[in-house]
Amino acid sequence: MSHTYLIELYEYIGTRKRAQVFAQLDETLPRVERKAAEGADAFLSDALAFFSTSYHGKLPKRLRVKHPPEGYLPG
Repeated sequence: MSHTYLIELYEYIGTRKRAQVFAQLDETLPRVERKAAEGADAFLSDALAFFSTSYHGKLPKRLRVKHPPEGYLPG
């Protein structure tokens, strides 16, 4: 897997997680959509965990330090 692809994937997952968190908290959405956002958030968390445990260690050290997977999660 390309180094830049993995970093871009972390960024994409972080962006999607932020959107899902907002959808979960949006009371104007139907309950079904909020539950779907909750499921999507759980999937994205699992995906980020998989990529960080399986591929993050293969990045060069300078990139591992500069781009930790946790840095892309919503705060």
